[in-house]
This record gives sequence, structure tokens and C-alpha cells, in this order.
Amino acid sequence: GFSETAFAAPAGDGWRVRYFSPESEVPFCGHATIALGAALVRKFGNGAFALTLNQANITVEGFCDGANVAAALQSPPTRSGPASSELAGEALA
Repeated sequence: GFSETAFAAPAGDGWRVRYFSPESEVPFCGHATIALGAALVRKFGNGAFALTLNQANITVEGFCDGANVAAALQSPPTRSGPASSELAGEALA
């Protein structure tokens, strides 16, 4: 149920990017970022592109070799912690 789309606009030396699903804005989507990288490479050529997200600055790098396009992204910082007993119980139920 979450089909995210990346919306990008030129901003300084990079791109301002926001991600939306049909129901809400989401902080990040890897698949949409890879697709954005492919689109940027097709339009501007091989290279790394600076992206400003709502909560992080990352890059997407793309390469085009004829009809083949590849892209790789730098993920935003992540965090984790132990789940509460209540949350673990709900998830296991």
C-alpha cells in the first residue's frame, strides 16, 4: 500500500527532494531515490548528485553506458533501539 514517489527541484548545487506515498509524506524511500538517480543521469550525464531531504543530506550517484543505467545511493543516518515488551508482544501477536 505504499507506492512512494520522489519529487525533486533544483536547489543550489543539488536537489531538494521530498517523498510522498498515496496517503502521506514519508521521510525517505530508497527505490524512489534510485529511480531519481537514473532520471538525473539520463538528463545530466554520469555523476554524483547532492540531495537535500527533510531530515538529512545524502547523495545519489549514477552511471549510463549506452542503454544501461545504474544508480547507487547514500542512505540517510539510521537509528535503532530495543523494543519494549509491549511492542514486541503486539508484533508477535
